[in-house]
Amino acid sequence: MWKAEGSELPLFEVFPRGEDERFLLSKVQAGAQHPCIGLGFSVPPCADPMTAIGGCLKAGLVFADRLRGLLLEEDDKPVNDQSKVKLAKNLEQAVGALNRAGILPGSPEAVKLFGV
Repeated sequence: MWKAEGSELPLFEVFPRGEDERFLLSKVQAGAQHPCIGLGFSVPPCADPMTAIGGCLKAGLVFADRLRGLLLEEDDKPVNDQSKVKLAKNLEQAVGALNRAGILPGSPEAVKLFGV
């Protein structure tokens, strides 16, 4: 699990996409496969959103390479240098909006308000 220093919550999660939205040992043992996997996080309860997006991108590139797949954005377009910059800028804006509202990402208040 990838955690920020001082936080017990993961920075991001890896999850299956498709018909069955959970990884289960019994399904793996039965030979089940998932058409794709997702990586993501919720910004408000995340202790370090900028590190989380970097971790998602790094892990996604490793998965794509090792599984001979593609790293895609939410709109199913391949991630490229331009989209990485756009993702980071959008995240910076979201974190800024939270800060202006008096909600520090990863704070106990953010976790309580937005859950995990």
